[in-house]
Amino acid sequence: MRHARSLLVSCVLVALGAAEEATPSEPLGPPEVDEESPEAVMSDLDSNKDGKLTIDEIINVDFIDEEDKQSEEYKKFEQKLRDQFQAADANNDNNLDMGELPALLKAFNSEPEL
Repeated sequence: MRHARSLLVSCVLVALGAAEEATPSEPLGPPEVDEESPEAVMSDLDSNKDGKLTIDEIINVDFIDEEDKQSEEYKKFEQKLRDQFQAADANNDNNLDMGELPALLKAFNSEPEL
């Protein structure tokens, strides 16, 4: 699961229009998530523009094909994301607002890659 943090970074960067397409032989880029503001992440991933992110808005990005979503690495990443999302959701409403989103971004920046 060495690309888990990189996958989240890539999700954010693609949503922001700042990531380049990577081939399977290229590792996902290592830029840190905290280089992007929580406001920019919210703006680009919040598909219904309600000012909150759901786990589905984060996971259901268009650039990850179904075959990749079936890989063990992706399944481990998705579980980690769900766990970190739940931990960041301080009021347990199944949404991350601007007060909670930094905790999710920080969790992916501070954990060592596996």
